[in-house]
Amino acid sequence: MKKVKKSRVNLLMIAAVLLLSVGLTACDKAEKNDKEQNQTENKTVQDNNTKEGSWDNTNTDQEGTDTDTEDENESNEDNETDESTASDVKEEENPLVPDFTLKSSEGEEISLSDYSGKVVVLNFWASWCPPCKKEMPEFQKLYDELAESEDAVLLMLNQTDGQRETEKKANSYIEEEGLTFPILYDTGEVGGSIFGLNSIPTTVVIDKEGRLSDYVLGRTEYSKVAQMIEEAK
Repeated sequence: MKKVKKSRVNLLMIAAVLLLSVGLTACDKAEKNDKEQNQTENKTVQDNNTKEGSWDNTNTDQEGTDTDTEDENESNEDNETDESTASDVKEEENPLVPDFTLKSSEGEEISLSDYSGKVVVLNFWASWCPPCKKEMPEFQKLYDELAESEDAVLLMLNQTDGQRETEKKANSYIEEEGLTFPILYDTGEVGGSIFGLNSIPTTVVIDKEGRLSDYVLGRTEYSKVAQMIEEAK
């Protein structure tokens, strides 16, 4: 985040007061009268110059006030720019997750937008993946807890490529392990196209505004995911 540099305007006050002096010599009465007349004229000139000097100072002071106002405006603009920049950075770090729709093991069409306003946890897994299997009891515990509290929603996205992992293999594994959470068949729409995953397991937490909040690459546990959910609220 870059800050906008402030530029300050320094005003140089220039006040020139001209003092006129006339050298007088005492010669005769006529010259003395000229002297008195010249002194009177000089006094008038000095008074006028003094007034001009006062006017220049007044204008300079006024300009100084305007400069202070400009500085305050620049400071306000800098603050607004900083806030805007911070907001932009935050949005870049927490991108909005595109909506998606997948078929579930219960035969329903499930969309991310169905849970708008809620924290959503996505777990990407497959039945052939040893680390995925090890964390399944952790997610079963989390699923049971969230079903009661409704603080968040857990979506288990099986990476169904049709070869190494199929719907039949995924369903058989869930039944054998006695897991009760429904699974979604992700054939690449989410894990591949949206998140660009190249390894599993991966767990993603999406906040109530639909933005990416946090994620874990590799095996995780109940306490870690529960903490991410709290931070996403």
